[in-house]
Parts: sequence; structure tokens; C-alpha cells
Amino acid sequence: MSDKTVAFAIVGVLALLGGIGAFASSFQPANVSNDITIPAGRESYIGYAFSLLVGGTASGSFAVLTGGGGASMNVMTDAQYRAWIEGRPSETLPAGSTSGSFGQFNVPLPGTDTFHLVFTHDLGYESRQQVIHVVFMVSGIGPPSVVVGGIVAQGIGTMLIALAAWRRGRETLQRPTRNLPAFSRPSWMKREPSPAPPEQLPQLPYRRTE
Repeated sequence: MSDKTVAFAIVGVLALLGGIGAFASSFQPANVSNDITIPAGRESYIGYAFSLLVGGTASGSFAVLTGGGGASMNVMTDAQYRAWIEGRPSETLPAGSTSGSFGQFNVPLPGTDTFHLVFTHDLGYESRQQVIHVVFMVSGIGPPSVVVGGIVAQGIGTMLIALAAWRRGRETLQRPTRNLPAFSRPSWMKREPSPAPPEQLPQLPYRRTE
């Protein structure tokens, strides 16, 4: 095979395997275990954002470590989150709101969207900096960029492998022509002169008979 055919085959296999890996990873739950800090301030908040192509669930727990008091946890769709940060009336997903010094949650995430898990100060504790330990898991299919990228990579890999196979078959059919060796005439071989052309017969006189 030519170098170009081999390159097509190698890149195709790598793209195919990478696409399969990315697509498979989009089905795996995402696990988070972290300490987060809500700065002091009435409008301070902190949270996580995650995108899903097919909905799932967000479940976990939280506990206030320092700063005392309680915190509020809210799970929102992207539209609800935008309305909330703009100060417009907003809601949360069903079962997507809880507060206290400790809390647990299990929130269904519907459809294709970017979801937000947001922590704010509980009433009366806005002037404090609070450190919260958060443990949660997000199940579903996503993010969309990984799913689409995995599918595209698989398609490109398959196409390159097919192209490499086609080029290999074409190279096999095109057999190289053999160059016959050239032999020089040995010194003892004499070249025979070509025979002389036959002499022309004499023209007989033309007689007319009556």
C-alpha cells in the first residue's frame, strides 16, 4: 500500500475509536464532590451548569461547613436561570428547591437543555461567607457537543477507512508493467544484410492484334 493509503487507514481507525469512546462517555453519569464558597452578599451565589441531550436526574446532598446557618439549593432550566439572574419572576423544577444547613435532593431533568444547580444564602445569613460541601450525580445523555462530536468522528473514521480500502483495491488492480531487459548484440553476431529487391522484369513490346 502507498503511504497515503496507510495514512488514511490509520487516521480513520483513530477517528472511529475516538468517536466511539466519546459517544459512550456521554451515557456515563457525571459525579461531583466538592467544597464551594458562597461569598458574603445578599445577591451572591455559586453553582454548576450541565447540558444534556436527553434528560435524566440530578441527585445528591449538601452540608454547610463554615459560616453557620443554612443555604438554599435550586435546580433550574436555562430559561428559569436567565429569568432569575435578571431579577424577573422565576420558578424551579419540581422538587428542585430545598434549604437548610443540610439537604438532599433528587430532581428529574426533562428534555434537552442546560440545567443549573445554584446555591444561595438562606434568609438572615446574607452577610456571611459560607463554605458548602456538595456531592451530587447527574445522569442522562450529554453534553450535546460530545454526543454530536462522537457521531461525526465515527462517520469521518468510517469514511476514511472505506477510502483506504478502495485505494488499496485500486492499487492491487493496477499491476506494474515489467521492464524487459535490453540485450546488446555480441561481437560475434554478424548482421545479415537485407535481401536486395527483385529486379524488374523487362517490359515486352505491346502489340495490338486485330
